[in-house]
Amino acid sequence: MELFVAAASVDSAASAIQNGADGVLLAPSIPPESLSGFFPYARDRGVTTALDLSRACNDAELGRRADTLRRLYPLGLDAVIVGEPGTLRMSAFTAPDCERIWGAPCHTADDIEYAAANGCSRAVLSPFLQAPAMLALAAASKLPLLFWAVTPLCPGGDPNLCLLDKERGPYQCGQSCRKTLLAYPGDAVSPLFKTRDLCLLRYLRELPGLTALIAPPGPSPEAAGIFTGFARAAADEFFCDEKDLGEALVALGREAPTDAPFTGAGDIYAGADTPKNERFWEAERKSAAERPERTCVPVRFFALIAAGEPARLAVDDYKGHTLYAEGAVPAQSDAPDAEEELNAVWRGVSGIYYCKDARTKIDPGLRLTRPEAVALRKAVIAKLAAARSALPERSPGRFDPGPHLLPRADKPLLTVMVAKMSQVTPELLRLPPERLYIPLGEASDDPAKAEWLVRSETVPVAVLPRVMAEDDRAEVNARLKRLRDAGFREALTWNPGQAVLALGQGFTPRADWSAASSQTLKMAKMMGVISSTLAPWLSLTEIQHMNHTADTEMIVYGRLPLLLVRQCLFRRKSGLCACDNKCDLSDGQGGLLPLAREGGHGTLVYHPQKLWMLPSRPQWRHIGLWAARLDFTTENARECAQIANAFAEREEYEPHSYTTGFYLSEEPRKRRGRRPG
Repeated sequence: MELFVAAASVDSAASAIQNGADGVLLAPSIPPESLSGFFPYARDRGVTTALDLSRACNDAELGRRADTLRRLYPLGLDAVIVGEPGTLRMSAFTAPDCERIWGAPCHTADDIEYAAANGCSRAVLSPFLQAPAMLALAAASKLPLLFWAVTPLCPGGDPNLCLLDKERGPYQCGQSCRKTLLAYPGDAVSPLFKTRDLCLLRYLRELPGLTALIAPPGPSPEAAGIFTGFARAAADEFFCDEKDLGEALVALGREAPTDAPFTGAGDIYAGADTPKNERFWEAERKSAAERPERTCVPVRFFALIAAGEPARLAVDDYKGHTLYAEGAVPAQSDAPDAEEELNAVWRGVSGIYYCKDARTKIDPGLRLTRPEAVALRKAVIAKLAAARSALPERSPGRFDPGPHLLPRADKPLLTVMVAKMSQVTPELLRLPPERLYIPLGEASDDPAKAEWLVRSETVPVAVLPRVMAEDDRAEVNARLKRLRDAGFREALTWNPGQAVLALGQGFTPRADWSAASSQTLKMAKMMGVISSTLAPWLSLTEIQHMNHTADTEMIVYGRLPLLLVRQCLFRRKSGLCACDNKCDLSDGQGGLLPLAREGGHGTLVYHPQKLWMLPSRPQWRHIGLWAARLDFTTENARECAQIANAFAEREEYEPHSYTTGFYLSEEPRKRRGRRPG
């Protein structure tokens, strides 16, 4: 089984290679100039190098990523991991010969189909898939798949959907869910979202044909080396030393790992942090320095020793590299077993190479001394190392983001999203909003109201579930068919895979993929998506400077979802599931974070304050938007109508407290707005 290891630095990448990694995922924060000597080192050892660009980004960051990729591509970069359509398009133009790996977590066959249709050669499975679902996807997949064998778990399974870190910096996951203290009102403050590390090393025998991904729980080279070593032993020998693994995690201040997402039993949450054992890692650092480099390149030798001619030795690495060298002219000798002596010299190759086969053809009565044979072996190995580490002759392609388009001049239309059918009233529809987004389950469970919506002046749009597994596809398809028969023709999707599903059912897709770059908008339009909702962590300036190649809408009212937790927080608190009951969390600052059920027993955690952009309307009215969206979550029907009328300039309304989110800041991590009291 192949092992790909995430590396936060060049030293961590080298440590992973020395302990058995077949590939390394290089963090985008590693300076490109520090990698110039690393690529030949990795190529000589047959290790795949991949640049991890799976995090969402805006146009400015996408340009910086293109510059980084343009610098690394001629140095021999093998692959790029992309997590959104915009980065996928950029990498295809900038590094055309690089393998593209779809890094957004795949939950269904539609996610994998999207990756295959857009030039990706592999795809990464969600860490929250249970064993039967993972095996079923692997059996039916068009692409080779990767799965997370060791990784710190994100409670939501996808950091791109999390706004907790966007307040600190929008492009890197700082695992704020492990640090932010949240609690139920009246309880002691506790790390409610702190999760354990996922470890599936004991199950590698059950997952043949997949590639294992390893994200060491610590960024140090020692952590990368020791966890890669555990994974290499599990992959080669199907044995996981859980005692030593547990000791390494405890030394990092973490709890024992979990396999709950894979088995469907157990808990992913952890308790309080413990101190890091520095003495353990100091001993591991000394041990790693004394450890010889791992042999990882198999070779075979062929020697030809003839009278009156220089000795010839050829070496082959089973990867298409065959080199030969000439040595000294053999001397006459009556010594027996000259062939076996030379084969023993060839088998004595050291360093990263090991001999799998050695053959020598020598004329009778000839002999090559041992020093001459060793010199010949060194010469041919040096040629092989040079050939393996040679960089490909290639130059980066040209990524053209396209001309800047003038923003549309007309003011945005008004669209409305509701959480419940009970929030939809005749008063709300009399505005009327241009589109009414309503959850798929709510609309399909009430056929009479669904037909009423179709007859209204507002166009109804079915909202697919945020969380979908392969087992849910049949039910979702049945509900979509029911709504199509009722007259629905559009569906709001949360990722490209859902857009593939909607198109297959005859619906016109709209997208709420938190699009942050013009290239993502362009890719969505190319696949048939007619509008895209922009990422709520963009500033108005960033939105204005985007190329609105398709209709775009911006959320101007509502509670922004901070985090979608895959395991039930209600059960976490009380031991019993009460998903449909109203409940809040304290943010430790006097605010309450509403919770809502989402996708079976998942929990959607909302921001404590409502986004309210009505006073700032002059600033977003002419920045190129097709529509401004009102998101109703905990509001009753009367409040929904009042707020919609306020945005339609028909009555006065202002919430008690609100936030303007990231929109009014040049730097997305700054916030503005009023706090309660």
